[in-house]
Amino acid sequence: MVRLQAVFRSYNADGSAGSLFDPDTVTFKRVTPNGTQTSVTYPTEIVRASEGIYYLDFTAAIPGLWRYRIEADSAAIEDQFFVNVSIFT
Repeated sequence: MVRLQAVFRSYNADGSAGSLFDPDTVTFKRVTPNGTQTSVTYPTEIVRASEGIYYLDFTAAIPGLWRYRIEADSAAIEDQFFVNVSIFT
């Protein structure tokens, strides 16, 4: 099981962390190693854990490089992770 999580926080003019907030829209996109792209928007499959904290749990059953993007209002972040083939049965 993989959990992708996003935390949405405002920042003060001096750069210090402000309060958590809920954006108008939250979308998680992911691309499997074989190129299949999936996109889900809150509230389908995405869980709001508390104000400003959202996550998506899913099974990454295909070995290889997975890419994902989390979008909210006018901001986005992209990253990736690798799934290895297990030697355990």
